[in-house]
Amino acid sequence: MTHRSSAGFNFVPETGLWLSDNTIGDASTSRHGLLKKLPGGTTTFLRGDGTFATPGSSPGSIDPVDYTDRWWIHQADLDAVAYVTVNQDFTAFAGTGSSASDDDTDGRWIRNTSGAVSGNTAQLQSISGNNQRRRWNTIHVCRLKTYTDVTSSRIWCGLFTNAPESTDDPTGNLAAFRFSTGASDTNWMACVKDGSTLNPQSTGVAVATDTMYLLRVETDASEVRFFINSTLVYTHTTNLPSIDTAMGYHVGVTTLTGSARSLRYCRQYGRQRG
Repeated sequence: MTHRSSAGFNFVPETGLWLSDNTIGDASTSRHGLLKKLPGGTTTFLRGDGTFATPGSSPGSIDPVDYTDRWWIHQADLDAVAYVTVNQDFTAFAGTGSSASDDDTDGRWIRNTSGAVSGNTAQLQSISGNNQRRRWNTIHVCRLKTYTDVTSSRIWCGLFTNAPESTDDPTGNLAAFRFSTGASDTNWMACVKDGSTLNPQSTGVAVATDTMYLLRVETDASEVRFFINSTLVYTHTTNLPSIDTAMGYHVGVTTLTGSARSLRYCRQYGRQRG
């Protein structure tokens, strides 16, 4: 039986439809349309851009910070000396150099400069913290900016049980970013240590001069995730910090030559995810 609309047009019954294997009628971001051919399987989903994808294996992350000041969680953070910390205070400056304001168009910075003797350091730290990997699922974020010279230098940024600035392989437990020309690093290295074995892996992100980075370390029950500028760059599943070993925060620069080295930082942020 043929059905007709009130306007006199014929309707095609569902049993009369015949769909060819082409993409002409597929929906897009600019028009309505038909669902594309299904890929099969039970592990994919249809994304908003019209492609099928496999969900990531890592737990979802909520990006806690952005480069711009307006995204920080309260007004006090508009001052470069204000920090949001977890159960601890920061030593505002420690080392053998100096600290000064160094604001520019990228943000409000504190510039820490080491002394001019090889091994001199300048850092912001709270190594005596009480943050455990599994108990608190701690997230550490630091917004920093390199200075005009990164040669002959070592930079550490992350979570540690012992102050790391004097070596490329600190004692104790850690989950942190490292850049050290003494270890022939050219990229940011994603490092974990379980108290005995340091496991450094390249993130593929080069360390350049006068460049801003948002470095984030997320600890969890079975892995430690490393993000640079909100992009996941490496996931560690072995040699993780001990589950209940207390760690504190650190960001610092050490000169490996007879000239001073500097590092600028704007924010450190710690969060417990419960």
